[in-house]
Amino acid sequence: MSGDYKCSYGDQSKTLSVTFNEKLTFVDSAEVAIGKQIEVGTKSFDCKAKPNDLKYSWTNGTNEKPKEGKTLDFGDGVTKDFNENTEYVCEINRASTGDFETLTYKFAVVYAPEVTIPESSFVRKEGDSVSLVCNVDAKPAADITWSRSGKVLEGQTGTTLKLDNLTFADHNGKYKCKASNGIGKPASGNIDVTVVVPPKASITQGESVNVKEGDKLKLDCSASGQPKPSKFIWTLPDGTQQPEGAIFRSGQ
Repeated sequence: MSGDYKCSYGDQSKTLSVTFNEKLTFVDSAEVAIGKQIEVGTKSFDCKAKPNDLKYSWTNGTNEKPKEGKTLDFGDGVTKDFNENTEYVCEINRASTGDFETLTYKFAVVYAPEVTIPESSFVRKEGDSVSLVCNVDAKPAADITWSRSGKVLEGQTGTTLKLDNLTFADHNGKYKCKASNGIGKPASGNIDVTVVVPPKASITQGESVNVKEGDKLKLDCSASGQPKPSKFIWTLPDGTQQPEGAIFRSGQ
């Protein structure tokens, strides 16, 4: 401990004042400093060490005069093309004792995912195929998930989602590509897939019906398909057409 240490022998004594100085220690270890992650857009970085009564300076491997202070300035901010091979050296020193330490940093640039969708809407017939593309720019690489109408598609983790033998029930809907890498917020993009099913018409009364002359005639036509058919046209025996809708009536 710090304080006065006294040595006595008979009526003689000597006193020595001893001061223990706290060891200079960086908050970051050498292993952490080499590859220290720094996000795109960061404008400064602070070197941190103990104890508090220290002077700081930075150099970056050039012949420039060291810059005083604990803050390393990145100007307008770190960009994606930041040179990760540059070494930045933080030096700390204690004026009262003259001792000093240095720590070398090499920064690894990271940034949140950015998603772009080259084509956001597809219309395909049943039985066709389609490839959905989700371009992702991220560092470190992002984890990708696909979902359809809110339900995650298990096992689909690539930037391209291939859909084969399309059916309306299994493939029609809104698809979402979501990318996340732990930096910032996840990013996503949407793609609409419309599966068209050709109309198929049927008459409720079957293929033939017998009526007496003068009786009323009512025929019901229905159709399935996607989009759901909404326009019906009846063709009469004489070749004329009547846009009567799904129900055809004749007689009084």
